[in-house]
Amino acid sequence: MLKTIKTGDVAISFFAKYGNTTPIKFINCIQKVDTEKFRPYDLEVISGNENQKESAFDEYYTISAHGIVKVYSERMKKTLKAEGREDLLSTEVVGLSDWMHESTLFNIITNITFFKSYTTTKIFGIWKKNVRYRNFIKIRQKLVRDSFISKPTFAENLMEVNRCLFDLGQNKTIFSKISDNKAWDMKTEFNYEQDQTRKIANTQYENIIANKMTVIVRKVQNEIYEKCNLKDVDDQDEMKFGQQVKQKPMNLKRREEEEKVYLLQIGNRDRERLPNFIKLIDYVMIETLVSISHNSMTILL
Repeated sequence: MLKTIKTGDVAISFFAKYGNTTPIKFINCIQKVDTEKFRPYDLEVISGNENQKESAFDEYYTISAHGIVKVYSERMKKTLKAEGREDLLSTEVVGLSDWMHESTLFNIITNITFFKSYTTTKIFGIWKKNVRYRNFIKIRQKLVRDSFISKPTFAENLMEVNRCLFDLGQNKTIFSKISDNKAWDMKTEFNYEQDQTRKIANTQYENIIANKMTVIVRKVQNEIYEKCNLKDVDDQDEMKFGQQVKQKPMNLKRREEEEKVYLLQIGNRDRERLPNFIKLIDYVMIETLVSISHNSMTILL
């Protein structure tokens, strides 16, 4: 009869039917290993004597007519004590009816779609969040790499460019104001007034675009080229030729070399961004001029 008992459910049914009237007083089981599903109530009977069970398994279940007890091997007990999880060693006896009731409820709950696919859905949600976060990291790195506002070399000068373009945009029209209660002579007064207004606007544009904007671009270009052409001042100083040079500490020289390499890397990256920076200034400048022309045409109409 003992050989016919293969699972924990059969063993529980056996003790529930015969109780203490059978010479079989207990049956040892282990939890079934299922890599795809979590099945804590699925047990299978193990064979062999008690000493073999303790040496072969770290934990197993003992089923008797009084209930089910979880037993840890001596090796497992030492491991739990070393890890500070001694509270797991205080096992309790679970009645056979309680075990079957909990097992039935577990099977019913796990057949519900939400709980059945909970693990898969949770893992998919974690994967989705990680993918979105990695995309966010890529976009953030791209902005840090390409955004001129985040670069000290370009940020202040870009703000100065915006300030110049704001001043340029203050002249909202390139036409003289036309009042409804004034008659214009098309050949003399009107043409003269509009010509004078356009000359003033042209002077302002030349002053801002040709002078200020060009100076800013050349300033940025010079700063970047200076960073890309860093030289050792001590080696280039002709006043120290023939004089005794005080040796620097090794750690200080190493830090200076690391800083020099870092600054050269920044300079080379900024030099690669310089054409795009010039294009950006050109685009925003054209955008401002188009906006002014559009406003002027609207006012004229």
